[in-house]
Amino acid sequence: KHPNYNLSFSSLINAYQLQIGDVDATVILGKLNDPNFIQHPVYKGYVRIYASPKYFESHPMPKSLSDLQFHKLILYTGEKSELLNIPMLNDPSLNLTKPYIQVPSMPAMAKALLSGSGIGCYAYNHDLVKTGLLVDVFPDMPDHSDVYYYTYHKRLAGSPKIEAFYEFLKEISKIWERSPS
Repeated sequence: KHPNYNLSFSSLINAYQLQIGDVDATVILGKLNDPNFIQHPVYKGYVRIYASPKYFESHPMPKSLSDLQFHKLILYTGEKSELLNIPMLNDPSLNLTKPYIQVPSMPAMAKALLSGSGIGCYAYNHDLVKTGLLVDVFPDMPDHSDVYYYTYHKRLAGSPKIEAFYEFLKEISKIWERSPS
């Protein structure tokens, strides 16, 4: 049903890689402000702040976001720690603590959370909360969601492999997208 693909997964693909043909397409968080790219929304992801019950055996439950400064935080930084360069993380007015653990991938984040290493943001997962493996630290906080876009250079518009991969992404996004509500 789908042609052969050569897939590579990275936490950060830049527009230059798409422009020069280094990468045919990617799924990215947010819209690019560039008319040379075609983007289709494929997935709305929800994130919550979680920790393991093991973590709370030796640490108090935070009552507010400001209480997080007294906790061991786990921060997703990307494969090459590229996300540590986000200006918000270095804004002194936010009084953000340095992370206790930096993880390069979402599987590493899950492992760190489940082992009781600290508190971190992770994709919404009702099953992990329902089974007691994770605790939603701020259950009354509104859900945070982000839209992920299938993105490719306009020169590839109409390409059979681009269209087939988009159809594949639409199929699997139905499995991924589960609203917390």
